[in-house]
This record gives sequence, structure tokens and C-alpha cells, in this order.
Amino acid sequence: SDSFKSSSSSTPDFKIAEVPANLTGNRWEAYYCEAIMMIALLGYLINFLIGRTKNSQLATTIFRSQRDLLQRNFSLVGDNGQTKNTSSDEQIDTMHKESENLYILWCSGRISIDSMLVELRFIKRQCLFNSLAALIKSINDTIVYTMDYNKDDMDTFVFCLARKRCAAKLHRDMNDLSQFCAERKNADKKGLSANYQILSELGEVSSAIIDTKVADFMDKYEFEFLFFTIELIITLKNLVLIFGE
Repeated sequence: SDSFKSSSSSTPDFKIAEVPANLTGNRWEAYYCEAIMMIALLGYLINFLIGRTKNSQLATTIFRSQRDLLQRNFSLVGDNGQTKNTSSDEQIDTMHKESENLYILWCSGRISIDSMLVELRFIKRQCLFNSLAALIKSINDTIVYTMDYNKDDMDTFVFCLARKRCAAKLHRDMNDLSQFCAERKNADKKGLSANYQILSELGEVSSAIIDTKVADFMDKYEFEFLFFTIELIITLKNLVLIFGE
């Protein structure tokens, strides 16, 4: 009996610890971080689908509105030399998608012009962060026309007509402009807005290029810059027209 008492007295006491209430049961409060992450991912996915669809619709609308004009001026519209079948409606009814915010279109078959590249540079609407940034800072969609002229049919010169904010950057970054065009002149004497500046290697070039039709066009649209260049290292193109939405 003594041995039984000693063995029973040496048995330790087991106590059940009290578990905090927030760690017991199925409480949604324990998953609020996960819920916020899921909502953020869902919002990003929805914005991606909406932004991608809108850019695609804009590209289709712009191309269809300009298709007849392009087909009247170029014998081949929508081919970059790699398309196997250019006669199908699918090939000429949409622009080539480079990315979710960049669409391009090649045109060729016009006298004195080797080719023309049309680029639609849209806002990155598929990115939620860029969409939020666009609400803070104004960002426009941009259309860029880049033409390769036939070297035998065109005189070599450097000329640029751009907005003041863009002219300074081009004059600094483009070697041909900084080398051949020493000064930037205001374009108001040519009937244009005071917001534009001219950089020209030859004085008579601006008089030959800028007429009333060009002035009216630039007043009507958000025109960014017009650039003729012979500097093939900096840019492979001879004429670049850029204007916003």
C-alpha cells in the first residue's frame, strides 16, 4: 500500500491551458490579410481585362476609320513583308498587336515612299498602377506615323517642328538636330501657335513645308512634332509625325 501511495503521489498534475478566443473557431477576423490580398488581385485582374479590351477596341476603331484613306494612298496596307496571306479580311481588318498597349500597321506601295509605319501607343490601361497614375497626371494616347522616303527622290536636310516642351528635348537628344540646327525659332511667324518652335538646317525648308493646310491641321489636333532626319544611327526613319489623342 505504501508503494501504491508513493507512485500515485509522484504522478504530475496535468493542466489544460486556456486558448485565446481569437485562435479558436472559424473567425473571419483571422483572415483579413488574406481577404485584402484576394480583393487586390481580383481588382487587378478585372482592371487588366477591361483595359486590354478598351485598347483593342480603340485600335480597331481607329484603323477602320482610316482604312479607306490608307488604301487610297498605299497599294498594300497591313503587311510587313512576313504576312503569308494579305488578301484575307482578317489580315487587313485589324492592326498587328505588339503588346497590350502597342499596335502597329505597315503600309507600302506609294511613289517616293518606301514604307510607312503607324504606331498606336496607348496608355497602359491593363496595368492598375498606370491607370491610377493617369488619374493624377494627364497622359494621352499617341499615334506615331514614321515614313521611309526614297533617297533618290528626296533632298537631304534636317528639319523639326515641335512643341516647346518637346523641341528642347529633341534638340538635346538628337545628334542631327544639335549638329545641323543651332537655334530654335518660334513658329508664330509661320501662322502657327506660339507653343511651337522650328529647328531647320535650311531656311527655305520651313516655308516649303508649312502652309495654311499644315497650320490648320496642327491647330485642330494635339500635334506633338514633325521631324525630317538623315541621321540613320539615331533613327532609321526620315519623317516622324506624333500627336496625342
